[in-house]
Amino acid sequence: MNAFARDTLSVRVLLLRFVPRGPSSGRSMATALREPGIVWCDVGEGRNPSFAVVELDPVAGEAEALGCLEQGERERAARLRDGGARLSYTCVHAALRLLLGWEMDVAPADIRFATGPFGKPRLTGPGPALHFNISHRPGCAAIALAGRDVGIDVEEPRAGLDIEGIAQRFFSPSEREHLCAAGARREIAFFELWSRKEALVKAAGVGIDSLAQAEAVESQATLADESGAARTFRSYQLASAPDLVLALAIDTSGPMAGARRSSRGLAA
Repeated sequence: MNAFARDTLSVRVLLLRFVPRGPSSGRSMATALREPGIVWCDVGEGRNPSFAVVELDPVAGEAEALGCLEQGERERAARLRDGGARLSYTCVHAALRLLLGWEMDVAPADIRFATGPFGKPRLTGPGPALHFNISHRPGCAAIALAGRDVGIDVEEPRAGLDIEGIAQRFFSPSEREHLCAAGARREIAFFELWSRKEALVKAAGVGIDSLAQAEAVESQATLADESGAARTFRSYQLASAPDLVLALAIDTSGPMAGARRSSRGLAA
């Protein structure tokens, strides 16, 4: 069993690929999420986190996914006019609830969240000191679980952006220098920096106004959290490819966060 490791800097990261009528058709979402390789990994002492890729058929799995959500989420999904956006929202929120439910020994629909001043959701009530974050893009989503504040961001590199204008507004001098030195990789380098900055502000629980302060060239960054307190975060580039850039950030300040072990971790 892959139980939540209470004494280490542990994370679990999943990249969900939404593949209608793809290889995952016929499997339930719960079965797909229990596949081998979806494990907790220790990222202490600079170790790089691994991540698992899970293919889900959002069309075939919509009924199962809706059953995992609470009423407010089902209502929000129903208000989404774009069918792809509705299926993506339903699928990733159900997957998050399934993962959290297995760690907490709670039915997915019974999990309750509260939001911080900048909208970051957190678990409420008794249970493990478990933190989470999600990121959506058309056709995919990413989920991160951790024992500390965590942020994750998935980007799809695309042409036509005003890279220079965005960099002038949100990037530090060292980040702009890094971008200029990237040469032929300039576009990918931009999305790598952007994804790490997004992951950092999401881990800190703050808004987009803090992007300029989220220094992402180095792996360590200091950033004010939602209460205004300075915190130290480590960022990781998990994947960089023509179709996908994935980054993670996790709080590394202070003592390790404690949590009870789950007796129902995902099967290895």
